[in-house]
Amino acid sequence: MQAYSDPKRESEPTALPDLEVWKHTTFEGDNPDECPRGTVVGPQEEEYQHEHGPTECDGWYWQACSPGCLPDSEPIGPFATKAEALADARQGTDEEEAR
Repeated sequence: MQAYSDPKRESEPTALPDLEVWKHTTFEGDNPDECPRGTVVGPQEEEYQHEHGPTECDGWYWQACSPGCLPDSEPIGPFATKAEALADARQGTDEEEAR
């Protein structure tokens, strides 16, 4: 899912999302010792996790990106929920506005 680091920009007609948030689940063929590089969850992944259990890399991740471009940071995570990942990505937005 694409999101805004500053949620106030969502209503601006020319603003573009600058965050990517996704859930990674290890599935057959993955190396469970390597964390994700942008894998998106699908039916096969959920079935594999159900059969084999989660790995330490499973969870929600986020990456920063310049609007309209590929991500320009390493994946940050894992987080237990999408809301936690998004909150971490937006951390500092309110602090900067207070200055």
